[in-house]
Amino acid sequence: MHLQQPRPFNLTIASAESFRPPAWDDRDPAVHIHRNHDGSIWAYSYARGSEQWMHLPGVASFRFGSHDGEAVVIPDAQTPAVQVSVIEDAYQRAVLPMVLHAHGQEVLHASAVIMPRGVVALCGRSQTGKSTTAYGLHRRGHRVWADDALVFDASAESVDAIPYPHRLRIREEAAEYFDLHELRRRDTSSWTALEQAQDDPAPLACLFLLERDIESSGPVELVRLSSTQAFANVMTYAYLFRLDDLERKRQMLEKYLALMTRVPVFRMRFRATLDQLPAMLDQIESAVQAMPVEP
Repeated sequence: MHLQQPRPFNLTIASAESFRPPAWDDRDPAVHIHRNHDGSIWAYSYARGSEQWMHLPGVASFRFGSHDGEAVVIPDAQTPAVQVSVIEDAYQRAVLPMVLHAHGQEVLHASAVIMPRGVVALCGRSQTGKSTTAYGLHRRGHRVWADDALVFDASAESVDAIPYPHRLRIREEAAEYFDLHELRRRDTSSWTALEQAQDDPAPLACLFLLERDIESSGPVELVRLSSTQAFANVMTYAYLFRLDDLERKRQMLEKYLALMTRVPVFRMRFRATLDQLPAMLDQIESAVQAMPVEP
């Protein structure tokens, strides 16, 4: 079976006079609140019939689902002069993964690289080091597959990673570590290559759950999790548009259970500093290389 890339949506920026977003009232049962790990609100979602909305405070409201292949954006009226680049980045990184979930695809909050054994996913909370680790592996010859959002399909006997357009975003501390400012002046192709999506799906080889331990003073710790342990941990990194669609929720759980039984999952704990990155990359490469080759 040939798996298709996520369906593109045409993004149209409109005004509040043309489209009226819902009232983002958390007392409305149709409104769902999405929170960060610290409890702060990063988005609201709303669904009624075929019409679906997401609102990112301070950025914009996004409507999708009313017309096939169309997404409409209404910039936040309370935040004047939001740059188009900010809206497009928010859509690509935060909204589109939710859109894909609402339309039946599973998406993990993860970066990923492709190795000879397949796609290796790096899951973690924001600012854990997913992009930094992916770029470090890229420097060792493993091409970046995804950044922030990994689409996968577990409906067949194997689990496959699905191509998804991405642009690797390296934070300032990591850019200094890799001397990327000098690299960009010397070789812009190293940056543009990271923005390209793969052409075909590829097997999902394994998942690494990255956890920063600010109190640790020891070496990098790598443990393979049981299927039960993996399920509880991996589900925290799943993009989830809504919980009230019971049939969609059942399909999602089936696919994640299949993921856990077919794909090895490792937990990697490390200090919240970049000095352990080489050891992390060594252990990731060693763990993937030690995995049995599928017949």
